[in-house]
Amino acid sequence: MFLGFAIALVFVTGISAGAEPDGSIRAKKADVAAAQDRLMEIRMEASAAEAAYNNALYEMNQLNGQITRTTDDLRAAKGRLAEAKKTLEERAAQVYKSGNVAFMDVLVGVDDFSEFASRLNLWVRLLDRERAEFLEVREARNELAARRDRLEAQREQRVAAVETAIAQKVRANEAEAQAEAYLNSLNTELREEIQAAQDRQAARARAAAAAIVEKAPKPSPEDAEPVPVEEPEPIPEVQVSQIKQAPVPRADLQSEEAAAEREAAAQAAAERAQRLAEQRAAERQAARKAAEQAAEQAAAERQAARLARQEAREEAERQAELAAQHAAERQAAREEAEREAERAARRAAIEEAAAEQAAAEREAARLAAERRAERRAELAAAERAAERRAEERAAERADASASASAAASAAAAEEEAAAEQAATDQRTDRRAEPRQKARAAEVSTSTIASASASASASAPSSQNSRRGGGSRGDGAGAFSASATANASASGSRARGGGGGVGGSGADVVAVAQEHLGTRYVLSPPGPCAAFKAEDCSCFTMLVYAELGVALPDDPNALLGYGTPVSGAPQAGDLLFWSEDGSGYVTHVGIAMGDGTTIHASNYAGEVTITDMDYINGYMGARRML
Repeated sequence: MFLGFAIALVFVTGISAGAEPDGSIRAKKADVAAAQDRLMEIRMEASAAEAAYNNALYEMNQLNGQITRTTDDLRAAKGRLAEAKKTLEERAAQVYKSGNVAFMDVLVGVDDFSEFASRLNLWVRLLDRERAEFLEVREARNELAARRDRLEAQREQRVAAVETAIAQKVRANEAEAQAEAYLNSLNTELREEIQAAQDRQAARARAAAAAIVEKAPKPSPEDAEPVPVEEPEPIPEVQVSQIKQAPVPRADLQSEEAAAEREAAAQAAAERAQRLAEQRAAERQAARKAAEQAAEQAAAERQAARLARQEAREEAERQAELAAQHAAERQAAREEAEREAERAARRAAIEEAAAEQAAAEREAARLAAERRAERRAELAAAERAAERRAEERAAERADASASASAAASAAAAEEEAAAEQAATDQRTDRRAEPRQKARAAEVSTSTIASASASASASAPSSQNSRRGGGSRGDGAGAFSASATANASASGSRARGGGGGVGGSGADVVAVAQEHLGTRYVLSPPGPCAAFKAEDCSCFTMLVYAELGVALPDDPNALLGYGTPVSGAPQAGDLLFWSEDGSGYVTHVGIAMGDGTTIHASNYAGEVTITDMDYINGYMGARRML
């Protein structure tokens, strides 16, 4: 009994002695739980700082890309601005300093004020358009520069945000390291405290048991009843840890309370651990969600950036296409304006040359008419003189009947000699007339060389005309031919009725030149009258008729006469043209032998001389003599 009481007392004493360190252990556990909670908060802050750092870094990279693209666009815009400025300055310098064909044509190559105003307005619109494009490029350059400045400011903000995120991340990492170190120290202290409490409790229990054993009374021999002495069994040595608790009610109550406390503490620790695990799981889940959201956001931003870059490239391509189209339109407009100015200049030169040629041809026709009139007057005077001489001879024959036969014979011989001499003189004049006209043409050509050179430089390659109308040449050849006509109008020839075929190409040209200046009248319906009204086929028919060649008054029918000419046409050859390209003869003329033709021109309105190349649709030539 005493032994059991001692054991119970030792147990109770150990429990009461161990109650004091339980409070410090619970405090340590509370500190550990608080440190773990704080560590979790710090880790969450570190995760948030890491996410903020990544977002700020991504945004800064995006801004750097935008700044790079904007800088490239700005550089390209500056290049376009410099090019546009240079083009505008060159155009202004070209127009206002040295001038060009189109601008000079605006100033001097016009016929009236309305045309001058329209051309000047065209040039002003072109310059205004180029000026507007220059201003547009400069405005785009300024806008890109402002955009780059804004992006630079945003990048500075993002750099500051990245630096702030880095500082937060460093602070969070330091706090996390400190919290982990503190938690580790708390765990170490807690383990050491628990071990020390257990050691103290065991020592106290052993000391209490030893004290009780020493204080217990020992029985005297007198009080003991005589009993047979038996060898007692050896009492085994009992360790403090092997002492079992006696069934004492108070000890059971304290044990239950301690167990309850331990169970509550364990349950609280389990709950805290569960809460901590749940919290960590939630944090990991939140971190995963945040990472997924950040990844999705980054992917969306990258996709948006790709789309934006693609749209920017497409927009740049569209702008480049529009710029190229505008440039092509401007170039086409400039070329069209220059072509129109050149055409106007050519038309003006052609009209001026045509007017000069018409005046020269009219003057040549007037001189030819005067010479023909003089020649006819001379022929009439010669005929009247011959008649008077015949009358005088008849009177003489009547008065001198005695010598009638002799006088008649002498008169007949004289008349025959005079007729032969007149025929000889006429043939000599006809053969000498082309040479005189050629010499006169050379003299006349030298006087108008400057006008013919300027007209030939600006004349078009060909001019179209109606059937029988021919085309009128402009240039040195035309002026030379006109001069030939002016010089060759001196003298004339008597028109024979159509005796036998005779003469040469020079004779054909000489006869044809007598018709220079005759008015052009289409026949039919008009008449075909020599020196009064002639068209192209009427003219050729009349000329060859004087040389004994009968030709029809039909251009297509003339193809059946004469022989084809394989080489260059010679003087007197008949020339054919199909001006409309149909293959039917629409115009005929007579070759002069120097690359020109004498013909009845609908364009000139009279018989004139024109360069063969100035009439469209040349078909060939046929030789009639």
